[in-house]
Amino acid sequence: MLSAAFGIKLQDEIITNLPVAQKDMLGIQVDQIPLPGMISMYEEHSVRSEAGYTLNEWYNLSYRDRATEIALARINAAVEYQKSKEQERQAKMNSKGNR
Repeated sequence: MLSAAFGIKLQDEIITNLPVAQKDMLGIQVDQIPLPGMISMYEEHSVRSEAGYTLNEWYNLSYRDRATEIALARINAAVEYQKSKEQERQAKMNSKGNR
């Protein structure tokens, strides 16, 4: 049985709880009807497409497997965002040191 609880932390904070700066979103906004506890169709099908599933393959997965794919995609996006922000901070520090 798969573990239902795991977390990836950055400086003792769950990485998906860390804020994403609005200025980093490039002004892109996807209008969705928020349903508490539900995953939007946009996010679901973005994950499905990125993972390479056809619609039939996706809906043949169990609910838990689809939720796991989405959770992993959220975690990977958060990790990549934090890596990018750290590279930005390092570049700024290096440019200040080279003046």
